[in-house]
Amino acid sequence: MERLLSVSLEDGFNSFVSFLFEVSENAIQGIHAEYDKVFQDYSSRRLRLNFSGDRHLSVIRNEFPGESGSNRRFWRRHCEKMGYPGEFSGIIIRVIFDNKDVLNRVITKLPNAFNRHTVRYEYRDKAELFNNIKIDNSDFVGNAVNPRNGSAGGFLADHNSGDTYVVSCAHVLGKVGDDVYFQTNKIGDVKFREFPDALNSHEKCNAANQCDASDIDLAVAKLSSVDASFHSRINIIHTSRDIQDISPRENVYFIGSRSGYTEAKIGSACLMQEFHLGQKRYCFKNLFEIIPRNHTYLNKKLAEPGDSGSWVISEINGTTSWDGLLIGGLQGHAYCCFAEKIFETLNRNNYGRLSL
Repeated sequence: MERLLSVSLEDGFNSFVSFLFEVSENAIQGIHAEYDKVFQDYSSRRLRLNFSGDRHLSVIRNEFPGESGSNRRFWRRHCEKMGYPGEFSGIIIRVIFDNKDVLNRVITKLPNAFNRHTVRYEYRDKAELFNNIKIDNSDFVGNAVNPRNGSAGGFLADHNSGDTYVVSCAHVLGKVGDDVYFQTNKIGDVKFREFPDALNSHEKCNAANQCDASDIDLAVAKLSSVDASFHSRINIIHTSRDIQDISPRENVYFIGSRSGYTEAKIGSACLMQEFHLGQKRYCFKNLFEIIPRNHTYLNKKLAEPGDSGSWVISEINGTTSWDGLLIGGLQGHAYCCFAEKIFETLNRNNYGRLSL
């Protein structure tokens, strides 16, 4: 994931995005980055077998792994079949439109490559921040206005004081000082929150205009009362995974208030993504996408309103890890903040004492 997110830091990326928005009539809602499947499969296999040093070396070098002539010929044929540029990096930039008519109208004006990356365009409905809350980690939780606003997500502990904190989305739990409710019972109050300001009617969610866009939707509430039914349905979480350890197509799951236990897999890295909450728009950067593990109908939803705040969990080689926090989505796509970004934010704001 780290390499995919770094696409937004390359020279010329802001100019490239500004041009896209100029041509697209402001109909772009997201820009994602993902690996070509053949490239990722071959790169991952070589990294596992041959590298003891920099685990990203073969991807950074932008080579198709393997020095033999047959491998190079296979890679050229694959690129020709897929319509990739001649010196393809292995990375696909996917530009998401929220207006099909605009996409059809401007598609011939849009570039098919940036640097050595191929660029693809597609239409999706507008992504939403799922509103609706539990106090098991998958229970509905919320505020005084809506006590069933989203999912409790998971819990961090202050092992010095013995206090327990619920970690969910800011658009679920509310503002600092707001009471947090489970059913009709007050269970605590919000101590920390990070959430972006809404875009005004003229602002665009792109790298050039939103350099300071948020990469988390986070609220942390200290629990003041807990009853015997308060427990975790997720297996014991051993650790959280850093961004560099998370790879596309890895299996994950979440337990949402509305959807329950749901299996998924890692999708693309979201360099930028616009969300709607009511009549307002919000801009986020550096998220990751999760998608269904198996092919499904286009309109099949992976997550539902009420699932915001769910923790995204992976289980690899006997280790259960927290990867991120589900904040919203549409149809077969759900979008998540990285757990690493959450811990970085907590550390910067005097909550570094909280841990799994």
